Amino acid sequence: MPALTAAPLLTRTPEQRRLALWHGGCALAAAGLAVISMQLGGVMDQAAGLPIKAALVLMTAPGLLGLLLLVSDRHRDRVLALGGWCLAATSASALSGGLTGPLAGLLVLPVSAGLMLGGWKWG
Repeated sequence: MPALTAAPLLTRTPEQRRLALWHGGCALAAAGLAVISMQLGGVMDQAAGLPIKAALVLMTAPGLLGLLLLVSDRHRDRVLALGGWCLAATSASALSGGLTGPLAGLLVLPVSAGLMLGGWKWG
């Protein structure tokens, strides 16, 4: 089995690098928001804030998994990445109170992920 090298990562197209950068940025934003919310105190210190913290940490997963598109970027991989965004956003929204909770806006992220992953070009 050949050893993995960084050479294939450097030969990616600009679209693939933008896609990875977008996923990494989303993961970094979710992680930053989770760290900030844990430092704020107030409601977040109570047991009621635990599901919101878990939801924010959960939202880092699809961004990190989207970085794997740098290694393997096939149609199946993009569909799995979009499914990860849908699952994480739905779970995070449910953990934080559903459509009336503070993280309901995260339900828009799978739409933007779908546009970044190619959207209408899949047909």
